Amino acid sequence: KLGIPDDKFVIGYAGRLSLEKDLKTLYRAFVRLYRDHKDILLLIAGGGRPEIENMFMDKKNVMLTGLKDNLAPYYQAMDVYVLPSLIETTSLTTMEAMASECAVVSTPVGFVKEYLNDGGNGYFFAKQNSYDLAEKIKFLKENNNIREQLGKAARRTIVENYNWDKTADNIKE
Repeated sequence: KLGIPDDKFVIGYAGRLSLEKDLKTLYRAFVRLYRDHKDILLLIAGGGRPEIENMFMDKKNVMLTGLKDNLAPYYQAMDVYVLPSLIETTSLTTMEAMASECAVVSTPVGFVKEYLNDGGNGYFFAKQNSYDLAEKIKFLKENNNIREQLGKAARRTIVENYNWDKTADNIKE
């Protein structure tokens, strides 16, 4: 439905395109990986600052969608979701990706440090370290079983701990 060929390994991000999201690090990691892996595609589902959008415009194997109301099909298309943020609060998009059984690689920021367990339901990489990010993505690309296990554990984390009923109960409390 999205026009992504089945033979592509999809590295994705969803959300605002702003400076604190540090999408330059994600793009640098993608370029590093693309040298040896022509079967990858970078999917950026979101919009924002024109200078950041321009970084992804008309690039080979990069899909920039612009703002979307429903991100579910994009998460479902991703093999790996990346949150490269320098600062963050909760990151709803990361939780949505996890709920979609997508393997997540994130910087250790904000509340993400509370629900993402490095090696258990996702991976952390050092802020602004495109080499570290590229290595984590490469590992997940080359290890389907581990990527699938992380995705299942990620979904389980969200379903068991952050479903709407529990969230509403916590708000009431």
